[in-house]
Amino acid sequence: MHTKMKYIFICGISGSGKGLLRTLLDGHSHVATCPFQGYGYDFIDKPFNDLLRRDRPYATLSRMKKIQKSIVSINNYGVTIGELFRVFSRSYGEVVDASLSKKIRAASSAEGEVFVDFDLNIHNFNNSVYESLKEQKSFSVNEVFSIFTNALISNWRNINTDRKNIKYFSQSSHNGVEVIKNIIKNIPDSKIIIVDRDPVDLIYTNTKRNLLKRYGLGGYQKILENRNSFVFFNKFSRHLFSQNFINKVKDFKLYTSLIDKNKQIHVVKFEQLVMETKSEMNKIAHFLDINYEDILARATLNSVDMESNDNKFVGTINDSSDQYVSGAKKKLLKLMLNT
Repeated sequence: MHTKMKYIFICGISGSGKGLLRTLLDGHSHVATCPFQGYGYDFIDKPFNDLLRRDRPYATLSRMKKIQKSIVSINNYGVTIGELFRVFSRSYGEVVDASLSKKIRAASSAEGEVFVDFDLNIHNFNNSVYESLKEQKSFSVNEVFSIFTNALISNWRNINTDRKNIKYFSQSSHNGVEVIKNIIKNIPDSKIIIVDRDPVDLIYTNTKRNLLKRYGLGGYQKILENRNSFVFFNKFSRHLFSQNFINKVKDFKLYTSLIDKNKQIHVVKFEQLVMETKSEMNKIAHFLDINYEDILARATLNSVDMESNDNKFVGTINDSSDQYVSGAKKKLLKLMLNT
């Protein structure tokens, strides 16, 4: 049914604004927006490739001779169907929970998380995957990824896109450079949209998220009050000047600058996406070769309008470092970033 469907992977690093772009793409007549971050990504990650190539113990090889009906070939390596579901387990656990609760997390903010309705027939989902794997028995990694994706679309009862018109399956990917490399290698006909953001704002946003997770809203506000204390490495500064995250930002910026001419890739600036939404989404529609529709300028997920939600999600993601990061700290960050 969906053999001609292509994939849009939204890439970036933590706090870059991938979630905003996901909700802007949602609702287009030719785009099905995946409600799960990194859905099926484990199939194209390096550990799965290592799993395929591993040497199996003699006992395992003997057992596999007896369960031939459960074995498929992936890139000419034998794998059991059970193993494929276990590889998919991180996403699969979310799928099962969402199918039972009939809710999916659409967005998060300082005030909490936003959920929307989700209706999936999990029994038919499992059977769809199983029957597809049984039919052919030999697959590429790309084809396995497609089987799980098609199973989701086929059994997603309240999907807000006409299945017959779906041209792209859009999903927010995990963070980092290696993710993009794996997508290019394993799903070469996909489209990749990278969300880039001012590095200082990116570092501040990541700092805020980490502090909120650890200390809650009240604790975060107390930390903000003491952020400019004479103790330089207070809690705010320790997170703000995390060398590990700063290196991730540097590496991602460098990689993005080297690949932005790749026809498979489109880089969008977060600040322009927020301030000039219609113009930037017009460019993305052109990149995807789809018609621009007004829905592209509105943040939704499964037809639920994020902008009108009580949590005011869209407003909370526009965090700027200007109010909370002093000029001296900004200069130091830029020095550490070599910008």
